[in-house]
Amino acid sequence: MTLYRNEAVRAGLSLVKKVINANLTPAGLTTTEIYKLVRNEPVSPDFQPPERDYSKTGSQPPHPEHPVRSIRYLKKTLLPMLQGNGLIKMSPVTRTEPVVVQDKKAGKFGAPSSTGQRKVWAWRPLDPNERPKPKIPSPPKRVFGEEVGVGEDWSHLNSRRRRAREGKVAKDAWGLKKELKQ
Repeated sequence: MTLYRNEAVRAGLSLVKKVINANLTPAGLTTTEIYKLVRNEPVSPDFQPPERDYSKTGSQPPHPEHPVRSIRYLKKTLLPMLQGNGLIKMSPVTRTEPVVVQDKKAGKFGAPSSTGQRKVWAWRPLDPNERPKPKIPSPPKRVFGEEVGVGEDWSHLNSRRRRAREGKVAKDAWGLKKELKQ
């Protein structure tokens, strides 16, 4: 199963990247639109799905022979991987679509009368300049007396030993400070 998963992920990611780059629009693509376009793409001849017994009861993927076997697989596995790599991002987009008006008397739907604007969440590719830069952690600050135990955690010690340790470290830090002055 792991081999199938790795192979499916690799083939699925390449298909999704290809579809997103081929259909660049300012409005982006919804998950459903990406899935429909990926389903129309030819599958790589290298991808061979394993022989599985889907005769068991329960829900099965709609297209087990395809690298992107379901919308859920696309949504939960492939798109988050691309988002994590900084290649795509999901953003709200306003789209204009025809609004169908229902005739209340007849109970039928009429022709589109006007266009309405609707907010949709769409996936859009990120420019290389927009990609987030990795955060470089700052080096930890050095504390004076670190060599003798200042700033260490003694929560694992009981109260008697903790008090004794604090006294000893304070004494050693004072001696270190005195030594540096000379």
